[in-house]
Amino acid sequence: MSNLNQEFEYILALEDTKGQRIIPLNKDMYSLGRASNNSIIIYERQVSRYHATLLRQKQRSNEYLFWIVDGNLKGRKSTNGIFINGEYRTHHQLKNGDLISFGERSKARYYQFSGKTVELFKSVQNMGQSLMSKVLIQEENYKETRGENYKETMIG
Repeated sequence: MSNLNQEFEYILALEDTKGQRIIPLNKDMYSLGRASNNSIIIYERQVSRYHATLLRQKQRSNEYLFWIVDGNLKGRKSTNGIFINGEYRTHHQLKNGDLISFGERSKARYYQFSGKTVELFKSVQNMGQSLMSKVLIQEENYKETRGENYKETMIG
């Protein structure tokens, strides 16, 4: 099967002081940092307000490359830099599985999925969203119909 017919999915699995989250990468540019107007906000004091920039570069009809650049596109670097797989970098073409460190406790891993893996990822992602919606609705129903104590007794 040719790569030209395959579908690709790109994600960033981010972990910071607020927890873990999966970010689908489907835009041409993302700003990353502590400031609230970034595309991707990283919650950690050691992260600069505008710590890094992710750029998407079209490779083939359904395939892209992602580059990460330290700082913003105006040339201002972050205070603590970015580390890719443990090495300091000012810029880097991301490869599947690369570990990006922004500070002591903030890191992300870049993933690229293709072919059947994309179908599996999308179905799990959709299933996860619907399950999360059901959990939130059930939690609200517990609070409304039985009170907060009912939920605690169900868990304990």
